[in-house]
Amino acid sequence: MVFLVILVVGGAARAQTPVTGEWSLPNLSPASTRAMAGSQITAGRVGRLRVLWRFRLRRSAVAEPGQSPEALRGLVATPIVAGDTVYIQDSTSSVYALGLASGVLRWVHRFRADNFGRNGLSYSSGSIYGSTDTTVFALSAATGHMLWQRTLVSPSELFVDIAPLIANNLV
Repeated sequence: MVFLVILVVGGAARAQTPVTGEWSLPNLSPASTRAMAGSQITAGRVGRLRVLWRFRLRRSAVAEPGQSPEALRGLVATPIVAGDTVYIQDSTSSVYALGLASGVLRWVHRFRADNFGRNGLSYSSGSIYGSTDTTVFALSAATGHMLWQRTLVSPSELFVDIAPLIANNLV
């Protein structure tokens, strides 16, 4: 079984809730720092991490050449956090919105993309931006409804395998 697991630092009562900082881009920031300032997770506290909640992902319907679809499931991109929601994308490019404090599923938008890809998500101004194997898209962060999508592939570029970034109101 594959799960998304959210961990918190044990000990003090106030540490039983996740850090409330945003992680709205795949590598945290446009500079791709991947470093959360003020995090309670330090080398000395790693041993005290405890599971806050788990979210089980369904089996993927997509396989890479030589792999059985039954063997595949899971995340292929960094989860992002915006406000009180965690957004994840699975190996079929489907997007899930989960409550940060509880892990409860708020909505899912299924894509069932043909490529087992490393896609990814970004958040900006109430929208979730992501990619499938062929397309970039925008979903409403509140509801998961499709706002728009654009095909990016061509005869010379057959797939997309990177998360979109948002800068200066451009995707």
